[in-house]
Amino acid sequence: MMSNRKLLFVLYGGPGSGKSTQAQLLARIFVAPSLNMGGALRHLAQGKTALTQQVRKIITQGKLVPLAVTREIVESFCRQHQDAPLLVIDGYPRNLPQSRVALGLAKKYQRRIVFIFLDLPMRVAIDRLLKRARIEGRIDDQDPKILAERIRIFKREARLLLSFFKRLGLLVRVSGRGTEKEVLKRLVALVKKYQDGVH
Repeated sequence: MMSNRKLLFVLYGGPGSGKSTQAQLLARIFVAPSLNMGGALRHLAQGKTALTQQVRKIITQGKLVPLAVTREIVESFCRQHQDAPLLVIDGYPRNLPQSRVALGLAKKYQRRIVFIFLDLPMRVAIDRLLKRARIEGRIDDQDPKILAERIRIFKREARLLLSFFKRLGLLVRVSGRGTEKEVLKRLVALVKKYQDGVH
């Protein structure tokens, strides 16, 4: 693969994987534009249009936002940063229809998509979430049984996405074990390999 191909790195992981933190750190290191879909939707929901009111209601109910809305957010992001050699996204895609849209946008904007799965054992994820809950006072994250169920649901949903991207040769598994710096080091090395055309 040519090294001058523009890249779209998608960070994907379950609760406690640290995907959003790692996406922010990667973007800072490589001076790359980044998009956090959750943050983008929350920002959109603050407006006063009919669409923003609809999005706010959907987010409050914990449901998935319509495909057209997330597509427009990602396309706008890709369009604004067409010349950037690297883009970083986390929190999207979350299902197969979104994954197909992401592939279409990557093709449209001539980017190579790399779907990075931050792989983390359930026990490690629960320990991280409990620690974070104690520090940040998150009541919803303090019950290990509830956390385990959240992670089980994620793993069930993740199987389809991982299978989809693996079949296309776009899936890269990265261990989420270790400290924040250790995980970041793995991700930085991976980005550099792609930039150098090793993959």
